Amino acid sequence: MYLPLLWLIPLLPLLACVINALAGKRMGKSFTNVWAVGSVWASCIFALYFVVAYVPYAPRAYETLAPFYWFASGQLHLQFGLLLDPLSMVMILIVTFVSALIHTYSIGYMADDPGYNRYFCYLNLFVFSMLMLVLGNSFLTLFVGWEGVGLCSYLLIGFWYDRQSATDAGKKAFIVNRVGDWAFVVGMALTFYVFTPRVSFGDGLRFGPVFQTVISVAHSPGGLTGSLRLVPAIAVLLFVGAMGKSAQLPLLYVWLPDAMEGPTPVSALIHAATMVTAGVYMVARCHVFYLASPGAMTLVAWIGLATAFVAATTATVQTDIKRALAYSTISQIGYMFIGAGVGAFTYSIFHLMTHAFFKALLFLGAGAVIHGMHNEQDMRKMGGLHKKMRPVAIQMGIAVLAISGFPFLSGFVSKDLILGAAAGTNFWLWFMGTVTAFITAFYMCRLWLMTFWGEEHWQDTLRHAAQGDHGAAEPEGEPELHPTPAVMLYPMWVLAFLSLVGGAAYWALNSFLNPIFGDYGSAPERQAFAPEWTMMLIAGIVFFIGAWVAWIHYGKSNVEPKAWMKKNPGVYDFLLRAWYIDYYAHTAFAIGGEMAARAAYEDIEVMGIDQGASNGLARGALSIGRQFRWAQTGVTADYALAMAFGVVCMVVYFLLR
Repeated sequence: MYLPLLWLIPLLPLLACVINALAGKRMGKSFTNVWAVGSVWASCIFALYFVVAYVPYAPRAYETLAPFYWFASGQLHLQFGLLLDPLSMVMILIVTFVSALIHTYSIGYMADDPGYNRYFCYLNLFVFSMLMLVLGNSFLTLFVGWEGVGLCSYLLIGFWYDRQSATDAGKKAFIVNRVGDWAFVVGMALTFYVFTPRVSFGDGLRFGPVFQTVISVAHSPGGLTGSLRLVPAIAVLLFVGAMGKSAQLPLLYVWLPDAMEGPTPVSALIHAATMVTAGVYMVARCHVFYLASPGAMTLVAWIGLATAFVAATTATVQTDIKRALAYSTISQIGYMFIGAGVGAFTYSIFHLMTHAFFKALLFLGAGAVIHGMHNEQDMRKMGGLHKKMRPVAIQMGIAVLAISGFPFLSGFVSKDLILGAAAGTNFWLWFMGTVTAFITAFYMCRLWLMTFWGEEHWQDTLRHAAQGDHGAAEPEGEPELHPTPAVMLYPMWVLAFLSLVGGAAYWALNSFLNPIFGDYGSAPERQAFAPEWTMMLIAGIVFFIGAWVAWIHYGKSNVEPKAWMKKNPGVYDFLLRAWYIDYYAHTAFAIGGEMAARAAYEDIEVMGIDQGASNGLARGALSIGRQFRWAQTGVTADYALAMAFGVVCMVVYFLLR
């Protein structure tokens, strides 16, 4: 195993980004495809090489440092470095493989877009940033990738910058993430302050020395003492950063549904394998902090549960296919935080992996539907598409079954493990998690039924779209769906296969990650209220009930049940507006901030500074000048007399002394 080759994994996408930015538009799409898509596949191959080469040497962790210092001052030397251990290897495999499939899919999806080259430049830069995040050997290197994915999400969400909604969504994502990033930076500063006196100078942010210090002290009889008592505060601050990046309650999840304004493959990349899972990875990487801070772990678990439930209920009434999937992502990330909050870090990472498969497939399937429907996203205007888009219907059906918890598919296994760990910690965590699983089965089956079954509205939708494009005249012939190119279907078949069998990877993954989480402490063995097979049976029953309820309401009609809406208009509106969280956040921060800024401008800047201080000083100087203007006569004799008088006064003064 030649460790310097590890740098090629993140640098190849960065190199492709630079080359395409300089020459891609001039050289054409084929040139762009070779570099943009080929570089990510090459990174995936190198990631696989390191996994195969590393296994005989497990459980060691390896670091490789850059041949230059990022910052050097006195004894402080900060250097970029990459960390190769089981956790980082699992993450680079997920990121590179799913990203490579999404890049391949994008060749067909973005074929006619005028910003084709720019799109792949942003996408490659995004992959580079995420790989730096998961491979970094210190908080500082991780933070470079952390901020990089934030920048790239802004560029990709607002990719179609001629749309006001897209630019607004990009700005919203960027600003909301800054709130979490502020807490993350404070947590980093506190980490450096606490651990620098205990490790060699310059290593106060490196994972190895910092975590080893916590382990050695936490296992001692005295526990955390001195400044190490700040470790729980560090854990909470880092989690606030994760809440922003991974879109968790109470306020930091509001940016993710609006991120659907970007191209659909971007949604797949952000939601499946990269940005929104960065917070989960960071908490798992810093699990030593959380195991030493029971209060912080409890906070993580309950925030995850609240987010999962709120997002799931919101998804039940969404009619935009991408927004429904966005709330689904928020809910599933909540499950990952439940796993981390009860100490089941391996289960959390396992659900991250299975979620990457079926959620990428769901978004790519939604992209195929939107592509076929001439950019229509409203599920009420679809229906009956299984007759014309059978492969896509099958692929999305597999993903829906996986995320909904169909027995023994990938999502069922990973979610059941998390709920089992939660049951051994707190009954209500398990109960509300199971209720959320029922809601998940309902709204995901609803999405699939409204899109591919029910009443056929897609023909009328395309006919109206054609009339809008060609005037009021009735278009000739039957409207046709855009065909789904093979380059879009092949990656989806791969993801469908992994969604089916991905659950079988648990035993290998558990053994592989044991050196990371097993040595430091994983989910404690607690007695749950029922045997494991009973909870699995309950999970299976919950799925079938949720799917059955969805079939009753949406199996033959792809519109909302009017009777339910009439009986519960307030509940329906409450859920449709996502519990009004976005509304109140917008009112408090956007409108409130604008009002405060306007008040500051009018009362402080205009009245206080411009008209008060600046103009007041000017008026005062003018008034004083007017008072002394009588002394400036312009007559030389008057000035000479004044000078003589001054000399006499000085002579008298010195004589008197």
